[in-house]
Amino acid sequence: MPDDASILEKIGKSIEGKPWKLLEATANGLLVLFMALAIYIQRREKIVISVTGIAFKTPIPSWFPAFASRWTLPWTRIMKAKVRLPMGTAQPALFLSDGTKSRKILVNAWVKQGEEEAKQKPSIQDLFRYRGMPRAPSFEDMKVRLEASPLLQALRAHNVPIDYPGSAATGLTFDLQSSPRTNAAMIVFLGLLAYAFIDTLYIDEIYVGDYPLAIWVGAGLIAGVLARRWITDPKIPRVVSIGLAAMLGLGVAGALYPGLLRLNQWTDSTGLVAHDYVLRVYVRLVPATGDLPEVSFTRYSDYWGQFPLGSTHRLYLRHGGLGFYQLDEAPLLEAVRAYHEKKRPESRQPK
Repeated sequence: MPDDASILEKIGKSIEGKPWKLLEATANGLLVLFMALAIYIQRREKIVISVTGIAFKTPIPSWFPAFASRWTLPWTRIMKAKVRLPMGTAQPALFLSDGTKSRKILVNAWVKQGEEEAKQKPSIQDLFRYRGMPRAPSFEDMKVRLEASPLLQALRAHNVPIDYPGSAATGLTFDLQSSPRTNAAMIVFLGLLAYAFIDTLYIDEIYVGDYPLAIWVGAGLIAGVLARRWITDPKIPRVVSIGLAAMLGLGVAGALYPGLLRLNQWTDSTGLVAHDYVLRVYVRLVPATGDLPEVSFTRYSDYWGQFPLGSTHRLYLRHGGLGFYQLDEAPLLEAVRAYHEKKRPESRQPK
């Protein structure tokens, strides 16, 4: 583009033939706008405790309750209050119930605003309405902090019963080594992670075409459900068994990334077969003949940039017993390494 080109011409040229660039820029702009709007809203949200009850006020209009809506609970309608620990002692949640609806408040996230604090000019840190307290060192220490908060003091003053979960039920004090099942689950999970990490480093073949996402997700879900049924025991807290089951499901799904490549390789009776591919735009290669998957090498754009579009290249593919294609990347890696070794001395020469 010439130096005197307008900014619109430069933007148009940069996204010409790349519609996803325009989509990416639009998405980034919307994300920045959304974050600015979220900061504006959070700065003006309030929880008001008065002699009549508790109210939540937000600048979001009542006709747009997609994210949050204002509400008011008189003391006479609050039947019970429950403290739950969805994220452990880091962020206790208080649920207020009037018998029909339940209102959730993150207790540690709200800061009492005094008169002196209101007069101070807010800093960049104060733009965020929520200021979560650090994780309590123990379950009992968390209860002491919550009881000292203005919200719970107001509930106590109006004789609202507050239900705490037992420390054993939360799993915070449970020793994973105290049960053979949790011990075995942790060993299996660590073994799956170790296998996935090590085999990914040593296998030379990669997926081409569509990833077998259905197999990964399905196997992970089945493994998680079976692990949940096996770990469930009256002596093991429910949150612990659910957490370990989810970890095992994710571990199985992660281990299947190299595992399916290995199984597809071991069940292959033909071996690697050479196929000719034609280079298209943006490091995308399409098969010259046959019903084969397209291949994209976004990591090696510099290497493929040396070849003219339409040039033919030989790739080695395997179609194993599991029914999907995988590519032997070893020859390509050697070619890329040789290209950069050759390019390095050239870049050091004086211009």
